[in-house]
Order: sequence, then C-alpha cells, then structure tokens
Amino acid sequence: MKIRVGVRGADEELLLKHREINLAGKSVETPTKSLNKALSAEGFNEIFKNIDLTKIHNIKKDASEEQKLNKDILSNCSNESINFVFASYGDEKVPTSEDMEVIVDVQYAYSDAAIVPLCPKIIRTNTGEELFSEFTRFVQEYLRIVETLNNKSVLGLIPAKLPRQYVPRILDLYHNYDITSFVLDSGGSALYSNLSWLKSLQRKLYDLDILDEGFLYNINSGEGKFLKNANTVLAKDFVAITMGIDVIGTNHIPPPISTEGWIKIKQSRSQGPRLFDPLTYGYTRDPNISLPDAKQINIVRKYNETQQVKQVLHEYNTVIGYIQGKEQIATNDVISKGAEIRKFVLSSDRQKSLFDR
Repeated sequence: MKIRVGVRGADEELLLKHREINLAGKSVETPTKSLNKALSAEGFNEIFKNIDLTKIHNIKKDASEEQKLNKDILSNCSNESINFVFASYGDEKVPTSEDMEVIVDVQYAYSDAAIVPLCPKIIRTNTGEELFSEFTRFVQEYLRIVETLNNKSVLGLIPAKLPRQYVPRILDLYHNYDITSFVLDSGGSALYSNLSWLKSLQRKLYDLDILDEGFLYNINSGEGKFLKNANTVLAKDFVAITMGIDVIGTNHIPPPISTEGWIKIKQSRSQGPRLFDPLTYGYTRDPNISLPDAKQINIVRKYNETQQVKQVLHEYNTVIGYIQGKEQIATNDVISKGAEIRKFVLSSDRQKSLFDR
C-alpha cells in the first residue's frame, strides 16, 4: 500500500519541498527531524532495534525473549507521533523464510509502516552482481511475507553504500510493488559527502514520475567531522533537507574505533559534545553539557528549525533568503550545490546515465 503524500509547496531553486504525509490516521509535514518518546510531538517517533540470527533463534525457542523485545519496543512507542520501527539485521546470510517471519512480525506489531530492514553486513560483505542479487533476495523475501498480512504502507530501503549502477534497478523493483517512499541508510557517513550518488537517485525517482508521490527518510547519517583546531563544522546531516531529504533520522552507528581514534575521542570529550546551532547550521562543542543532554537538545533544535524552514517556504516559496546568511551554508557553498542538483534532476534535456533504464 502506497503512503499518501501531498506536496503543499516547493522551493523555486532547491529540491526542498513542503510535504504532507498521512499515515495511521495521523498527519506529518516535512521537512522534519525524527523524534523519540521523550520528545513526543507531531512527527516521526524513531525506534531502532538490532536483530541477528542468534536473537532470532532465541526468540523462536524461548517465548520470554520475544516478550522482552516486544515490551521494549512498546515502551518506546508514542501516541502523539507516527511510530517507525527500524530493524537492522546483523548477519551476512540472507535469513530463511522462517527467520524473516520473525523480523517481520516483531517490527509489524508496533510500526505504523512496514519498513524493509537494514542489512549492513549483506551490503558490506558482497560485491558486484552478487551484492545486488543477495540484497534483492533479502528485499523480496521481506516483501513476500509482508504481502501475506499487509494492511500497512511500505517503505523501501536504499543503502547509501549500494553502488550507483544498482540504484535504478532496485528502484525499478520497488516501483513494481508500488512503493514510492524510501529509507536511505547512510551507514554512518553523510549523503552530503556523496552528492553524485544522491543526484543519481533523485534523477531515477523523477524518471519514474514518483518524485512527488513519496518521501525520503535519511537514517544513520554522519554529522560531519571536526577538522583540527576547528570550532565549528557544517551539520551535514541537517543540510540534506536542501537536497531533497524530507526526514532527518538519527545516527545509530558507532564510529569504527582504532587506538588513534580512542585518543581523539578522549580529546573531543574534554571539549564537550557537539551541539547543533540553528544560527549557523553548524555544530559547536560545549564542555558544560553532558552527552545525553546534548543529544536531546540537538533533536529539539533540529526539529524546531525544520518548523521554521517550513514557515519560510510557505511565505516566500524559497528558503534561500533565509539560509544564505548562515555561516556554514555560505562557507561550504551549500546553496549552489543544492541548486545544481535540482537543475540537473528536473532538466528535460539532460543526458541520461549509462545506468538509467
């Protein structure tokens, strides 16, 4: 079942759009930042759970394991928000039908939409046509099971680490299932750091004539690395809204740690956690705030700023006048990058990629 999405306004120079998403009897307008139960409001309540074959097999043989997981998910659900339960499958092997049923059932019970699970190890451990074959098999097995019980809308998964030559093909597959909204799993990196890949994705959505029929939800996005002696860094996760991302999710991926990495982390902790600054669209550090408090503050600031962006877009049909004076937007030339993506995607005379079909 396709998610009902309407476009209430569109930026004249960027791929930023004001959308209204209707799901589970609730309505959410984008762009927006995902929330958690502690910050319930009109929006998306994001619940993220890791699951692997060991946990699946424990659930199958021990009812208390399944009860414990269900209780944990339910305790994080919100009555005010649309609940999205993200399952991240943690093994290299595509699960059997019986094992996939466990994943579907656990997610389906509490999520307001059926969301193709993340599968980072399948993406990371395969290459070439084998990668596409295994990922496709994973997706189709999930969708096959969901179709047997589905009265919920479905979101497709597109890993940002899926090579660009396979993006049009996986979108064609989803299109055959009438799926038009997608979760982009950044895997701890940032879409802003791979704009050519994002541009190819947007181009295919436009060619399929579904660019306005769904929405894009970006999860596990990196926030941007502080350069040596830098006091501020561009909020790469947040500025993706200027390039067609509708919902900014949370990053649940811990960074890979080396000995040198631990040293840098200890040094950064002494400088304090990062805080999103809506005046600059950058991150700064504050040694007087704890990490848990900083995470909640960042969610609130990003959420409130997306509300402001929607208001500006509604009044002026573009947000450029509002954001162009923000320090990190100007320093990193974000507006021209976003404008170039829009121009390319919507151009009727552009040359198609070799991977377009």
